[in-house]
Amino acid sequence: MVSNKYAGWLGLLLTLCVTEASAATYAQIQREVGASEMDEFGQAIAVDGDYMVVGSDNRGLISAADNPVRVYRRVGTGWSLVATLAHPSPLSAPAGTDFGFSVDVDAANERVIIGAPRDDSAGGTSKAGSAYVFERDAAGAWSLDRRLDAGADARPNGLFGYDVALDGDLMVVGEREASAAYVFSRVARPW
Repeated sequence: MVSNKYAGWLGLLLTLCVTEASAATYAQIQREVGASEMDEFGQAIAVDGDYMVVGSDNRGLISAADNPVRVYRRVGTGWSLVATLAHPSPLSAPAGTDFGFSVDVDAANERVIIGAPRDDSAGGTSKAGSAYVFERDAAGAWSLDRRLDAGADARPNGLFGYDVALDGDLMVVGEREASAAYVFSRVARPW
């Protein structure tokens, strides 16, 4: 049963339609559907080159494991699912971390950043927020490279990871409640 809160939005919450431009027209080339009516599939979308990343807002789900971020790669004229990236600690993370609330992708470096603004910080601050960086290795597997949070500036309900951006070795993570943007530069492993 869908609550009235979401009833008018179901078409937007469950479906992602991919279109391509041809001259001055657009044609739908693919349709993807979320796993459940409450996962808000398509909450966040990023496209770069031949990669597309689709996040969801898992606030209403039972656990952080319920809603992975999907990574697609362009194959011919369509898109193929190549990875599902889940919260790295799904059993210990509280429900409603919002893992996938914000996403970005850097196709050239095969790197994805995922915001989880209601995640507990590494230091234990409740719902301070985190961002997770995943990379694709030479064998084609995606794995967690780094977890980021506001560190000593972490505050309860800070919403670090509310927005994320990634370009090469530069990454920016927004924290809504502090009206702050944290800039990270990768000079060596790790960030």
